[in-house]
Amino acid sequence: MGVLGGGGSIGSIREKEKQRPARERMEGQSRVLVIGGTGYIGKFIVKASAASGHPTFALVRDTSPSDPAKSQLLHSFTSSGVTLLR
Repeated sequence: MGVLGGGGSIGSIREKEKQRPARERMEGQSRVLVIGGTGYIGKFIVKASAASGHPTFALVRDTSPSDPAKSQLLHSFTSSGVTLLR
C-alpha cells in the first residue's frame, strides 16, 4: 500500500503530473517575481521556484559581456524557463 492510500505512490503521482499539459500545471501555481534575481540569495530563490514548476520572473540588471559568470547564470535561468525582466 502506498503512502497516500488507495495504492497510489508518490512516484506515480509525479509521473501523472508531468504528463499534464504545461498550461494546466501552471494554473494552480503561484507566479513568482524575484527582485535581485542574480544576487546571493536571489539566485537560489529563482532556481528553487523554477524547479518547483512556478512561472518565475527575475528582475535583473543589464550585465556586461565581460562578466562570464553572470552571463552563464542568466543563461541557466532562461534555459530553465525563467523570464528575465530588465
